Parts: sequence; structure tokens; C-alpha cells
Amino acid sequence: MRLNKFLSSAGIAARRKCDEYIFEGKVKVNGETICEPGYQVSEKDEILIGNKPVSPKNEHIYIVMNKPRGYVTTLSDEKGRKKVTDLIDIAERIYPVGRLDMNSTGVLLFMNDGELTHRLSHPKYGVTKTYRVKTHRAFDNKDLLLLEKGVKIKSGDIVKGKARIISPDRKHVEIKIKEGKKHQVKLMMESLGYIIESLDRIRYGNIKKSGLAKGMWRFLKKSEVERLQKLVGL
Repeated sequence: MRLNKFLSSAGIAARRKCDEYIFEGKVKVNGETICEPGYQVSEKDEILIGNKPVSPKNEHIYIVMNKPRGYVTTLSDEKGRKKVTDLIDIAERIYPVGRLDMNSTGVLLFMNDGELTHRLSHPKYGVTKTYRVKTHRAFDNKDLLLLEKGVKIKSGDIVKGKARIISPDRKHVEIKIKEGKKHQVKLMMESLGYIIESLDRIRYGNIKKSGLAKGMWRFLKKSEVERLQKLVGL
């Protein structure tokens, strides 16, 4: 197994973060510092990260939360702001899958399965995320077509999404995206001249927040995890 995949499967972090640890020389295999993510390892090897042994995870944990406003999606925060992990009281270390801005709400996944985290977050796998957005003014039909064709955001990237108006005042829009770039929905709306007043993620892949009040969470059912794995080819 590739070293980066072994680390992510052990719940250390998502694969890209594990790559960083490896490139920084923080990982040793059988006493030797290894800086190649593709280095082949097995469970028989002694693997250390920061001089702490790494063991493969025998049991993964999967959680969905209905994220409330006012919480940041990080494991630590130098500004002392409230963190989403403060709301989950379990002994195991888990990681959020992707992010939601501090004042955004809705479906947020957590797990200690690095490989699934990597695939769910990577644009290559095209996992659909669905949002409900309230804009500061009525949404124009022509902008629905522009979103579907693709709009240019500040980075210069062309991104697209499928949107529909869902309220009589035309200020509430449901939008589905697959790329998942940072602040993508906000940047797409800004490129068309709209200001987002609220953003709520109602679905991540096949996972919804049904029955969860703001700030509440639950473990995913086995069938839900299996469907997520199928989505990304695991």
C-alpha cells in the first residue's frame, strides 16, 4: 500500500495533508525518513509520524452534523472562536470533510477514514453538494443559464452549477455544484452581482440533515456509508 494511503486510512488526515507530512520529513518507516508518498508499506512495517507510531484503523467513524451559524470548520483556531468539533463529544479523533464558512449552515460530514475523506473532497470524483441560498435581490432567469454554462470567479477559474429558483420572491435559490472550490457558491453569486444573505447546505452526496436540529449530529448508517463509498469508487 502507498504510504500516503496507509496514513490516511489510519485516520491521520486526508491524503493531501498526509502528503505534506511526508514531504516535510515527518514520517519514518522502519527507522528511515521517507519523503515519497508512493513508497510501498505494509502493516508489518513500523511507521512513525512525529515519532509516534501509526497503526491501521480497524474501525472507522462516520458522522453527519447540521452545522449551526457561528462555528468555524477547523480543529483549532488561533482566534479562539467556537469550533464545530466542540459540538461532538467522542473520544476518537475525527476530521471534517471539506468546510462551511463560519456563518454558513447545514450538512457537514466528519470521519476518521482518510481515503474516503480524500475522495469526497477531490473534484476528480465529482460528488454533488446541494445548497439553498438567499440572495439580497430577486434572481434573474438568465443567470440560471449562466450558472449552468459556467461563470468566471476571482481566481480566473470557470465553474458551473445547476440552479433553480424556489421561492415566490425569487430570492431563494437551490444550487448544485461538483467542483467544491473554496467559497465557490459565494464567488459564483458575486460574479453575477448577487450578495448571499444566508447559505445552507442541504445535501452532501447522498447524505441529508433530515431530523437534525442545528448543532445536532448522528452516526451515519452502514447503508449511508456504503452509498458514499460507491459514489467515489471504493
